[in-house]
Amino acid sequence: MTWKEPYPQSVSPDSLAVGFGLKDWNFHPDLASVGTVLTSQTIYAVAVPLIAGRPYTGIELLVLTPGSGSVPTNFFVGLATIASTGVLLVKSSDLKASASLTAANGGVQRFPFSAVYQALSTTAAMAVVLENGAFGTTPIQFGRPAIPGHGGIEGSFLAALCGTVQSALPAVGAALPSPYGEASALPLFVGLY
Repeated sequence: MTWKEPYPQSVSPDSLAVGFGLKDWNFHPDLASVGTVLTSQTIYAVAVPLIAGRPYTGIELLVLTPGSGSVPTNFFVGLATIASTGVLLVKSSDLKASASLTAANGGVQRFPFSAVYQALSTTAAMAVVLENGAFGTTPIQFGRPAIPGHGGIEGSFLAALCGTVQSALPAVGAALPSPYGEASALPLFVGLY
């Protein structure tokens, strides 16, 4: 697989995203018309823009159907480099008990990192999401557009799967598991804050 940065080096934040209180997003959440349940123990990665010098404290995901019942074993989010072996830059603690996963009205929900990540350059990164297990009664569904999950603008990366049978994200500074695959990847809505 060839990895390219899907955003030009001169990228600037989407002013509409900034108006919603975000630093940026991969697309407007209104374009996310389909709900998807994540496959347990699979790391989902979605391309997002980073702006040099900006501090990032977490990601936002669009919850179309909140989870209910017993919580999953684990739930993690993070940021990683885009490369043939992505390196984890920052991650969350275990968020399985987060009210963002079960909010009655769903909508765009915040998932904080354990530390602030300061972008060193303007580039693209991967927002990563991992659910280990599932909600006991109703599985959570995240929003994505009704388009195939792979490929992208001029062959650029939009979404990928970065390993299966994972119970947690690797340590910060460690490589994400391989193999990477785009065939069944889902371009989830991701906002950065």
